[in-house]
Amino acid sequence: DQLSNWPDVDKVDLVLPSPTDELPEVVINKELAEAAGVAVGDTLEILVDPGQRLLFWIPLPEVRVAEIVEGSGILHYQIETQGSNGFTMLMDVEEAREVLKIGVEDYYNALIVSNRGDFLAGERLTDQVVASIKSLVGEEVVVREVKKDSLSMVDQGNIGLLFLMLSVFAIFAGVLLLTNIYLMLAQERRTELGTLRAIGYSRKKVSRTILYEGFFYSIFSSGIGVLAGLGIARFILGSFVNLFEDAVSLIPFEGANIAFNSMQNSFVFFVRIDSIAYGFLLGLIIPMIIIVYTGRKISRTNIVTAVRNIPEELDERKRLLLNVIAAVGVLVSVVMAYSGYSLGNATGFFTGVMLAGLLIPVAIPMKNKRWIESFFSIAVIVFTMFSNSFDLIASNSGSSIYLTIAKGAAILFAGLFLIVYNLKTFEYLL
Repeated sequence: DQLSNWPDVDKVDLVLPSPTDELPEVVINKELAEAAGVAVGDTLEILVDPGQRLLFWIPLPEVRVAEIVEGSGILHYQIETQGSNGFTMLMDVEEAREVLKIGVEDYYNALIVSNRGDFLAGERLTDQVVASIKSLVGEEVVVREVKKDSLSMVDQGNIGLLFLMLSVFAIFAGVLLLTNIYLMLAQERRTELGTLRAIGYSRKKVSRTILYEGFFYSIFSSGIGVLAGLGIARFILGSFVNLFEDAVSLIPFEGANIAFNSMQNSFVFFVRIDSIAYGFLLGLIIPMIIIVYTGRKISRTNIVTAVRNIPEELDERKRLLLNVIAAVGVLVSVVMAYSGYSLGNATGFFTGVMLAGLLIPVAIPMKNKRWIESFFSIAVIVFTMFSNSFDLIASNSGSSIYLTIAKGAAILFAGLFLIVYNLKTFEYLL
């Protein structure tokens, strides 16, 4: 009864049945119900002692299933599950003593402690709570840090870093998409904005016009994006947990499911309120930065070319500056690749080669770079796909999360350059 009042068990409706004159009633978990093939209202025989298998003439005590709940342990916490396959059966204390023929006095073999705070904040108090418990009852007590161990298992293998980098890729792709959208919207209205400048609007007023409009776009899209992101995150987590459980079920070792059960239970969908606030602010701030840049860029366009809708190109000075910066980047990339190869650093070698391949077309002083850019982009993708043929890279491919991220980034950027420089081709084909 007290367990049902814990702050983090709102999804578990744990109500133990009251003693009756008929068959004792029990609450079992879903895993046990599926393994035994029983439903609410069915009866189970309790084999108290394995020796009773031979004493077939002695009737076994029976219990009736009153309720089936989720969770492989008491409120999803595993205490001692060796040999139990995660099965849980709960019943009234006195009836349990009678069914199991327990004649000794009551004693405690486990004390469950729930820290204050939410799903993550409570876990951070574990060390303080453990120190407090041992100061009261002595050092001989064994304290199992269940939630802390579960969360640390989930965080092994740089899973957090992998998801963070995937998020960075998503944010970067979103920034490119937003930049393209706002630049396209501004280009579509160049004639209108140029006319405003011609009749007396200042550059500041033109920038404000774009800024106000973009602000209302962003504040609505950020709110919708946060809600959509929560839904997508929950779907991805559910799919990941299902995939993980399917993979564990294929492991041909006895007790494998028990060993991984604690890690499976750790995958709980939880989002802090401040995370939602940060997501909303990022979704608002990033577009606003792009809008400010776009507004200033459009407001500084030549009035005549804007009214006549004549496309603007980079002047020779800016084009030369871009070539020089790219050339310096190629030089730095070559040094990085050589240093990585000399030191046996596969990530440094691969990153240097990829950066050099992506920057060489930018460094070449040509106006029409479609063919050379396409060639180098395809070369980067092919090199990435066949990079394991190099001994240095192959020996680190399975162990370096940074090398995996570098490969993903190389394919992402090469694909972006390939598409951008061939938009006319895609327009023709589509």
